[in-house]
Amino acid sequence: VLMSSYTMLNFVVVITSGSIFGLSPITSYIESGAGVEAGAKTGLTAVICGFYFFIAIFFAPILASIPPWAIGGALIIVGALMARSLTKLNFNRVSHAVSGFLTVIVMPLTYSIAYGLIAGIGTYMVMEGVFWILSFVGLELPGDEENAPKQIMGKSFR
Repeated sequence: VLMSSYTMLNFVVVITSGSIFGLSPITSYIESGAGVEAGAKTGLTAVICGFYFFIAIFFAPILASIPPWAIGGALIIVGALMARSLTKLNFNRVSHAVSGFLTVIVMPLTYSIAYGLIAGIGTYMVMEGVFWILSFVGLELPGDEENAPKQIMGKSFR
């Protein structure tokens, strides 16, 4: 556990410095997090991945000859598999439901995963901030039912 915290600290420094130069920090974090979760704690994994990317250069012309319409079916299946995680959203809280919806809907409309994440996280932060301020006034939060049964696939669970 201690070694993985050093690894994540290293990723944070690299991602932060990369974002200063306008690089996309989201993909590098997701790939690094998946690598650490799989057990990669040294730089050897990056070297091996770099080697495979070098080999992929020679296969790029062959893969580029595949028409885009032939890839559509695989993308639909991947999207359906990713949509399974939406059932884990807590729809009893308005901020969770709205931010989850905006994350999912903004990604395909803007052709950017980063913009979808920004929309979802930003909406969540704004809504929770407004709800927090309203709680000082004494107003009840909309849909804030901590002990309400959670609806998952039409079944009610407590």
